[in-house]
Amino acid sequence: MKKNRIMGGIRIWLVTILVLGAIASGITLYVKFQKEKLEKLKANITRLKEEHVPMRFMVESRGDGYVVAKVKLYDMDGNEIGVAKSTLKGESLFLDFVTVPLEKKYLTFPQAIFTDAVPAQNGIALFPLYDRNGFPQVFAAEGINDALKNDLSTLFSKVKQSGAVDGSFGSAVHDIKEFRAFDVDVVYRVIARLKGGLEIVEDDQ
Repeated sequence: MKKNRIMGGIRIWLVTILVLGAIASGITLYVKFQKEKLEKLKANITRLKEEHVPMRFMVESRGDGYVVAKVKLYDMDGNEIGVAKSTLKGESLFLDFVTVPLEKKYLTFPQAIFTDAVPAQNGIALFPLYDRNGFPQVFAAEGINDALKNDLSTLFSKVKQSGAVDGSFGSAVHDIKEFRAFDVDVVYRVIARLKGGLEIVEDDQ
């Protein structure tokens, strides 16, 4: 009986070691897979335009403690891909972007518009406006290949899950722009640059 218990214990330990080994191998392969996708994304990112306008917005009206904001999203070729309008309590507008650094390039994902009185989660959610079956349509452009589309979709999935990216993809940051001095019925555009940096200016179109 004692010998059987010892043999049984040995078998359990062997199974445990095999399971742990399989998990470790799976993690290693997953990390390798993520790194490979990152390298492909870094190589293909040069196909994207160095500068584009993913978003235009305006304040249609404002009153005592509220603003009526309208936003439009665009792909890299300038095609309109989404629009939203909402009345928000507050005085100041905040624009929230998730910026993912990839070596010397930066990918910017518009996330939300909110105010000093309305938190981001209750403001205008922007991800749904440009999510096309998992692909971030703000990066759509004539001539980009399927490999780049797939890698951008993978990255977008991680951004949507937590609003940030860690691990092999680097560290994302929230780039929140406060916008106090806005004029009613004036259209503003957001300029995103691959080399880094966001700029908000009056639209000249």
